[in-house]
Amino acid sequence: MKAIFIDAEKHEIREVEYSQKGENDLPTLQNLLDGWIDLAFRFPNGDVLFVDEEGYLKPTMNFFCCSFRTDQPMAGNGVIVGREVEDEDESYHTLDPTTSIEWLQSNIAWMTRAGFDRWAKENRDRPAGTITVMGENGKAETSPLYTYGDLHRGMGRKDDDPES
Repeated sequence: MKAIFIDAEKHEIREVEYSQKGENDLPTLQNLLDGWIDLAFRFPNGDVLFVDEEGYLKPTMNFFCCSFRTDQPMAGNGVIVGREVEDEDESYHTLDPTTSIEWLQSNIAWMTRAGFDRWAKENRDRPAGTITVMGENGKAETSPLYTYGDLHRGMGRKDDDPES
């Protein structure tokens, strides 16, 4: 299967191949991202952007920002796969993505660790994780679990990072 790989370290967006093993293509996507996958964005055409679920918990040095997802930078790399479809035997597979590399190149910007550090400090009080429960009044109530400042303080740095 084809996917689009967003390489935050090399500042490249390129097509890659990955294999789907039966009903579970997670291991190969996890290998591409070097971590557990997390759905970051679903495009109107059904394509899906996945990122490393624990990207903010690692000593990440490279980030990317998306014009279509402006609430936060993405930590580490990303991978885009096509929409998921059901087979006749009721199993699922993903199609090749239809989002173009050219479109992505004009809608993704690269960010260094120093740039992310500035962004995190400017947004330190914004909720990064929330929980929503049904309140006694029958309305949904959302509460912050942690902020971008909390995440930033917990992020490690690589040993060779000059700003450590």
